[in-house]
Amino acid sequence: MKKYLMLFVFSLFLMNCNSDDSETISTTIETTLIGKGNLHGGSSQGVTQQNHLINDEADWNAILPIFDTVSHSFTETNIDFSMFTVIVAIDQVRPNGGHELDIAINSNSENVIVTVTDISPQGQATTVITQPYHIVKIPKNTLPVIFQ
Repeated sequence: MKKYLMLFVFSLFLMNCNSDDSETISTTIETTLIGKGNLHGGSSQGVTQQNHLINDEADWNAILPIFDTVSHSFTETNIDFSMFTVIVAIDQVRPNGGHELDIAINSNSENVIVTVTDISPQGQATTVITQPYHIVKIPKNTLPVIFQ
C-alpha cells in the first residue's frame, strides 16, 4: 500500500511541475540617485503627483525649475542622455512630514517596470506640508517603461 501511495504522491508532484516557457525572468536595474527629498510649500508650487521618463536634455531642462529650491542637493544635473534615462517620481502633497518615495526598477524581456512606493512616517511626524520626490538615472534601454 505504501508503494501505491508514494507512486500517487510522486505522480501528483510531476503533474504540478511544468516548464512554462512563457514566464518572464525579472532582473533588477541598478539606479544612480540624482535627488530624493521633499518639495516644501505645498500646493502653492502647483506641482501635481506625477511620474516622468526623461530621455533628452530639453525635457530635463523643462522639469528642473520644479526643483529650484532643492536642486543644489542633486548629485548631478548634467546628464548624458545618450547613455542614461532619468526617472522622476513626485508624490501628492502631504499634510505632514516623514513621507518619502522609493523607486525600484526591474526589467524583463518585454518591459522596464518602475515601482514607486510611498513610505509613510512611523510614529509622530512634523506638521509641515511636504511633497516627496525621488529622481534616479538608469542606463539607456529600448524597452517600454511601465510605472506601477
